[in-house]
Amino acid sequence: YQARLCRLDIYLRGYMHFFTAVLVFFLAAVCQPSFAEVRSPEESLSSAVASQNVVDVQLVIDELHHIDVSAGNFKIVAESLLSWQADPSWREHIQQIREPQFFYGHLLEDLQKKIWVPEFVLANAEAKRETMVRTLLVHPNLRVELYEKFDAVLAMDTELPGYPFEDLDITIDMQAINGSVQELRLRPVALALGHAGVEHSVIHGNWSAREFFFAETRIPSLNFGGSKEFSEARFHVTVQHDYIDVAQKIFIPLMAITILSIVISRFCSLTLLNAGQNARIVGQLTLILTTIALKFSLSNELPRTHYVTFLDLLFLSVTSVVTINLLTSMYINHLFTQGNHESAIQLQIRSDWILPILAIVLIGIC
Repeated sequence: YQARLCRLDIYLRGYMHFFTAVLVFFLAAVCQPSFAEVRSPEESLSSAVASQNVVDVQLVIDELHHIDVSAGNFKIVAESLLSWQADPSWREHIQQIREPQFFYGHLLEDLQKKIWVPEFVLANAEAKRETMVRTLLVHPNLRVELYEKFDAVLAMDTELPGYPFEDLDITIDMQAINGSVQELRLRPVALALGHAGVEHSVIHGNWSAREFFFAETRIPSLNFGGSKEFSEARFHVTVQHDYIDVAQKIFIPLMAITILSIVISRFCSLTLLNAGQNARIVGQLTLILTTIALKFSLSNELPRTHYVTFLDLLFLSVTSVVTINLLTSMYINHLFTQGNHESAIQLQIRSDWILPILAIVLIGIC
């Protein structure tokens, strides 16, 4: 009987050890997610970005100049302010935040090596932007403001078939680079042309602002392997060209060339023989060369497009009017030299009223 009790005790002890081992493995499996929460510094940084991914963006444009529709770019001097709610882990790197802490220069560079700060690139920049000053302000409630003043040369869309009577939309595209749209969102909240209360001409040249607005978009990028989208804060400024400048540089000279061509054809009669021949033919030829020279002199101020713009049609119409007047004068002169005086006189009488109507029609087509 005692032997049976000993064997039973051994069996019970064995079962207890077995169930204890099973219970230990079960508890280990249940607690595994807790152990998995211990992450490397890089993983902790990604978690901080994911939880605090909304960054408000404000932009103030100080200077907007050298708007070149021929080259398709413009120059800008602007101030940006990025603000967001920082992760509580910031307190480990910034001690005693009882009042706003200000960082700049090497202090800001050292701080960026320890904590995450949102970064952006100007997506439509033709070259690297030049940063004039960069500062970071941390408030006691861990609200962070990153300020930067910069200048850059930006590209713009010059699809202007109705130039100069069409508005030009120029943009400043601020694209996030150190976090995809799931990790970093740039949310535009304000745009201003110059600071309030400061009398200063922001837009230089023969342009004036008509309206400005902003929008939040997502765009693909090869960054992070090319499989993710990135947030972009896009600021629009719609400008229009000064019509007085266009009138004195283009419209008045072209109208003067057209009127002079018609006057020469009407009053410099080829019946005056040599005097009329020289005035009419040489005058029309001079006007053609003047029109071509005017077009080339304004080439840097006209948009370079693959289609015909309004100004291209205007130059083409004026050139056609002067060319037709020149060819008509040469043909009438040919009839006179061949002795067909009656035919030449009849053609000149008809051209005196047909050519002005033709000029009006050609220019009216524009």
